[in-house]
Amino acid sequence: MAHPLRRAEIALALAFTLLAPVAAGCSSESSPGDTSSSTSTTSSTTTSTTTTTSTAGDHQPTPAELYSAAITRVKFEIDYLPGQEPYTGDLVTFGKLWGVFEANVGRLFQGTGKTLEIPTELSEMEELTDVEGTEWTGEQILEVAAQHRDSPSQGETATYYLVWLPGRFRDAAGVQDHVLGVSLGATGVIAIFKEVIEGLSVSPGTEVEKYVEQATVIHEVGHAIGLVGAVPLTSDHQDPTHLGHCVNDGCLMYYAVDGTSGAAAFVQQYVLTQDSILFDDGCLGDVDALIQSSN
Repeated sequence: MAHPLRRAEIALALAFTLLAPVAAGCSSESSPGDTSSSTSTTSSTTTSTTTTTSTAGDHQPTPAELYSAAITRVKFEIDYLPGQEPYTGDLVTFGKLWGVFEANVGRLFQGTGKTLEIPTELSEMEELTDVEGTEWTGEQILEVAAQHRDSPSQGETATYYLVWLPGRFRDAAGVQDHVLGVSLGATGVIAIFKEVIEGLSVSPGTEVEKYVEQATVIHEVGHAIGLVGAVPLTSDHQDPTHLGHCVNDGCLMYYAVDGTSGAAAFVQQYVLTQDSILFDDGCLGDVDALIQSSN
């Protein structure tokens, strides 16, 4: 296994993210210990200009580098712990489940000519049998990445490491029961908390949990690449109260999508409208402008 995050880098990345404004999936709506409006936990897109470089030359690109012609391939690596498998297969209302992710990530890189490598079937993902835990700090998640991330970002390839974990996220405020996922600063590391997604109170048979998982993953990737902050803004759409998030409640980067009920409500609206692209014009306009200026 590759080791793109050495221990010194883990400490540096963790220290930076703990000082950064919160982002991706870091809290419930208004529960005790709510971190969506604090500065106490993981990642913000405002931190994405900081790079993570190892002694081997591994380098997580900044948004400007990511969208430049120097990066020709963007790869997503997915691992999961036993019993925490990502949902795969087909949806009654959409078709291929991971087509939701493909459509939205494809839109974020539209017109760049970059090759996108996205696993869509469980056979293309890896089960981790040597990792255990029920509560996960940012440092512990980065340790998992250090041991199991096979493809660090380097050269012409930018990679993002996603791992599906049991249990809950734990920050300085304690265990967060409503956190669906976290994106750890500028490391390109994302964790999804399967049990929280499966515990949503929604009508059986609606497939809402599957949509919520897809929306969570896309939201976290949005943070990881720098939306609403590190990607320069072309309009005034960043929420000043929830940094790294969009003010538009119809955009996937809206802060309430981070929590369980907010994500379920957003997804149920999406299921009804059948709109395949979950980002609003503000976020897409920022990306399009960066693409134009970087090439």
